Amino acid sequence: MGLTGCDRDTPQLPPVVTAAEPKLGFSALPPIPRLHERARVEGQLALTGNTPDWSAFRVHWVFDEQPLGEDVAVAANGHFRLPRPLQDAPSGLWAEARAGAYRLRGQPDELGRLQLDALSTARAAISNGSRAEPASPQLEPLHNILHAVLHEGLGERVKTATGNSAAPLLMHFQDSWQLAQVLARSPVHRIAFQLRHQQALAHSFALLHQLPDFSHGDLSEQQRMVRLDRWGTPLRWQHRPYQEQAWGCVDYLQQGQRWLVSEESASKLTLNTLQQRLGELSQQHYCGQNQWRLPTVSELHSLLDGDNGDWAFPLSLPFTGSSIYWVQDQQGQPQIFDLQRNRIISDGTQAHWLPLVVRSDTLSRQNIFQKSVKSSELIPAPGWLELPVLQYVYSQISIRSAEGGMTCLQCHQEL
Repeated sequence: MGLTGCDRDTPQLPPVVTAAEPKLGFSALPPIPRLHERARVEGQLALTGNTPDWSAFRVHWVFDEQPLGEDVAVAANGHFRLPRPLQDAPSGLWAEARAGAYRLRGQPDELGRLQLDALSTARAAISNGSRAEPASPQLEPLHNILHAVLHEGLGERVKTATGNSAAPLLMHFQDSWQLAQVLARSPVHRIAFQLRHQQALAHSFALLHQLPDFSHGDLSEQQRMVRLDRWGTPLRWQHRPYQEQAWGCVDYLQQGQRWLVSEESASKLTLNTLQQRLGELSQQHYCGQNQWRLPTVSELHSLLDGDNGDWAFPLSLPFTGSSIYWVQDQQGQPQIFDLQRNRIISDGTQAHWLPLVVRSDTLSRQNIFQKSVKSSELIPAPGWLELPVLQYVYSQISIRSAEGGMTCLQCHQEL
């Protein structure tokens, strides 16, 4: 089921931009290229880490999003021969291979070689019809995603390529080309997709980079905790330990809470130091928030296992473990609380800290549940890691990375 439209209640796919209509009086694109009747371009379909049967695919040229010439068959080993363009191929000319929900695109390289695979398709989606080399920060994650999609659909479920329903990675998309275009244009959708499909993408990454142990990791807490960098953007990989990729905070999705993750939590602080650090966090907009405060006793208890009283998220909150913490009362005044004895310590001067922000405006349990029900009938309870929910939760995040500084995404206005 596709997600369409753009309103504030429903997570949507951003529009896929097609070629603009030519203005009257001149053509916006080069003339439609002509093809040789006999000369051919030798081409190859490829999938790293797998050798599927490609015989269900057909290949043709596409110009300005319209088919050009006839389809040609593909051999089981992925080899095909396309008619060669009479002149140098313009930027809007692409070779496309298609079978059911799986579409690959690419262009011949400088030596005339034509290989269609996940990488060529990622380049095509990011370049948006241009021959310019796409920006590398976007290219590698999108290549990883498309490889996972193809590996899932063609590796063990070859029959889906002949027209049957697509595999789970394509559940919300018409086909792999639409997925590539959407994720190339929207960091929010790419982040949501990566969170939703951690295990499949990690397995794909391990195949692409020959890292057999990379996909091994613990995702047992991910259904409730999402790890974020210091700017509040979800980490690409949620299963790697803190020692390999430190995170700055975590989102407890069901509770609408964002908790600080800091090595300072392992040390006790005095009240003066505590208040100073809380002010600094808010002033710095740490993890994208400016209202950091101490938790209440009930909020602190929400991090405990109700059955045995242990910390429920030791992997996501690696510096918890003590029982003596700073909390605040109903008037917001700081107190020291003993979790083990379940009582306030009136004469204490130092304690551990675990500050949080409650994002009740966008992350409340009731709000997310109502949004998710409106946007998709496919979401099982609790469904916190389904695409529509994740797109809603992170639809207004600020993304700061090598992709181009800080960009605020509000209802996908940049699209």
